[in-house]
Amino acid sequence: MDDGFLYFGSASISDDADVQRVIGSRGGRKCLHSDERGSFEFDLCSTLENKFRWMLLWAQPRYFVQRQRQLQWCVTGAPIPNAFSSLFKIDPPIDFIGISYGLACTVVELYWRILADPGTFPDVGEPAVESLAPLTFLTHDSLPLKEARPWRQPVCTIRGHFAKSLAYMALEQAFLHEFAHIGNGHNDYLSTLNLLSLTDRPYHPVAAEKDSLLLQTLEMDADATGLMYTLELNERKRLDLPKYADRLDDAKRIANIAAFGAVRAYIRNILFSNYVFWRCKDQVWDLEKQPHDDHPQPAIRMKFLRDGLARCLLAMPHLGYSPNDFITDSREIIQSAEIACARIMHVEPQLEVYQSAFQTADAVHYFEKLEDYWCKIRHSLMKYPKVRMLAPCNLPHNHALI
Repeated sequence: MDDGFLYFGSASISDDADVQRVIGSRGGRKCLHSDERGSFEFDLCSTLENKFRWMLLWAQPRYFVQRQRQLQWCVTGAPIPNAFSSLFKIDPPIDFIGISYGLACTVVELYWRILADPGTFPDVGEPAVESLAPLTFLTHDSLPLKEARPWRQPVCTIRGHFAKSLAYMALEQAFLHEFAHIGNGHNDYLSTLNLLSLTDRPYHPVAAEKDSLLLQTLEMDADATGLMYTLELNERKRLDLPKYADRLDDAKRIANIAAFGAVRAYIRNILFSNYVFWRCKDQVWDLEKQPHDDHPQPAIRMKFLRDGLARCLLAMPHLGYSPNDFITDSREIIQSAEIACARIMHVEPQLEVYQSAFQTADAVHYFEKLEDYWCKIRHSLMKYPKVRMLAPCNLPHNHALI
């Protein structure tokens, strides 16, 4: 490494050719010169460094293997929003997580833009001082958020800190989602099938649809485990907040209370932040496209996230937030998120999107298809996990989830 350059990620990244090739194809390991301290880039990468290191220390006890194995990660320099996990079968084997700087930058700037709108989260800070700046509307094609610049932080300092809290909450969940892929043995399982990406082999419609169903199911499995970790993490933040609140300035303290000072607050923010990112990134529901995608589309992931949060609350009564109360609240949360997205995209809000994405027969049928397949492949996955696996634990279909 050149003197004066700081690299963000595990202290030591393997120099194995395959590892370096994969990192290189994703933009290389993010590095910044020490002279850049205080810049947006440096502060963002340093914050991610601290948060991800802390999360790995928190998650490490859940990570166990039969043989010696390393867990490494880094922030890559790719400008495109991306997060990935890989398995390198070298000696010793390496489980690897990569989060692109493009993802981190996009997410932070997205929530800055959201909170610069006085109509979004009117209960946080002083929304009256905000105003919609011209030429900052975005479209699906402007992600990553380059064409939509210049961006600006919210005028209200409290809202600026709250925006960052939402952004880091989303990035933490992305990191824990990738950790769940590793911990649940997904990469090990896919390597036995020689199927790590749909783009690695010739396209065949029948095979692709079957493989897509498998990959989407693994994404749901990672979402489920990552969601449980995210809830545990935010509950820990809530409990720890009184221990360090006095050391924060007033703006950060108020923003932290709004972000995760109460169970309802952080669950609302998890649901809101996920909806905003997926909604701004892609279409809500495209039945023809869905069977050929590696990932469930936003509508399916949002329904799974909402129902998953309800299941977690059902299993965690000590949090004092009933699943039925949450489902009732979720309607308003999702509608407010849709309105927020519409305002920054300068389009009319599609309030019927909630109805179509969550309750149409096609969407519900596809969701149930994924859940059924999830249950079927559990016996195959159980050979490979390195963490305690969560049970699918389907709620009865007549449970009040709509």
